[in-house]
Amino acid sequence: DLCSGILNKNITQFREKLGEDLSSYIWKKFEGKCFKCKKLVSEKEMHLDHTRPLSYLWPLDETATCLCGNCNSSKSDIFPVDFYDEDELVSLSKITNISIEELKSKDPNFEILDFLQSNPSYLFEKFLSRSTYLTIKDNKFTPDLIIKSLNRLMEEYEFNGQSLGDFYFDNYRPILLKLIKNSKNLS
Repeated sequence: DLCSGILNKNITQFREKLGEDLSSYIWKKFEGKCFKCKKLVSEKEMHLDHTRPLSYLWPLDETATCLCGNCNSSKSDIFPVDFYDEDELVSLSKITNISIEELKSKDPNFEILDFLQSNPSYLFEKFLSRSTYLTIKDNKFTPDLIIKSLNRLMEEYEFNGQSLGDFYFDNYRPILLKLIKNSKNLS
């Protein structure tokens, strides 16, 4: 959701643009085969893989890869360069239109990181304040988990001289907790 919102891409827009679902498009693009093991997979059993890891803020879009369940589980949050051999990377580049250099890179999505660095209010006021994320599960506050994950990527970025995590805990967490308390009082 975060990547889609910042990049102004979502699955509905994809469907409207190309007239088919993202999963159908990817399945056809990979000729109904798992890219890694080459096993035929039905569209229903195909796993849409974030070719570059979601944990590094790469969105699920037209650059996705068709994998079977086993291969997708094996890949998880691994960068393409660490999962595919050289020939596979060349082939994947041709299919996804992601350059070889990008497939070999282990960089996060700097477009997203730069946006967040220059627009922290989007993250705190527009994204984390959505009712979808204002939840506590197993005594864990969802925005805390999202910030913890993002903070790992954004250590070199500062918000008013603070790390993302410090900035969040000092400035926005109390506001978000108040929102969740207020929403519970209203229901």
